[in-house]
Amino acid sequence: MSDFPVLTRYPTSIQEMLAYDPTIRSEYENGVVKSRPRFTSTKKKWLLSYRHLTSVDKAALISLQNTYLVGSNSYTWTNPDDDVEYTVRLAVSMVFSTEPSDNNTYQTKLEMVEA
Repeated sequence: MSDFPVLTRYPTSIQEMLAYDPTIRSEYENGVVKSRPRFTSTKKKWLLSYRHLTSVDKAALISLQNTYLVGSNSYTWTNPDDDVEYTVRLAVSMVFSTEPSDNNTYQTKLEMVEA
């Protein structure tokens, strides 16, 4: 079961990418580039955008951020795109702003990396 709170809104966008480039590159004077992997596995990173969050949704996300001390501790999250559960941590703290069209709702972006 996911530790991520159940929100009333689905993310407006979910971007998935590698958390980092796992390649070590060395360029030589003659222009040749040698490369090798830095690690034997790669980790994923997700950028989630939310719009029109209620104050209850905002409070739930702030609680998540405070409970797991931003990126200090990991939690489980189920990716709504593929229903796979991942152990992740926040990469940066969340910033909330009010919606331009409705000051009673909020928008935010979450950046999570695989733990």
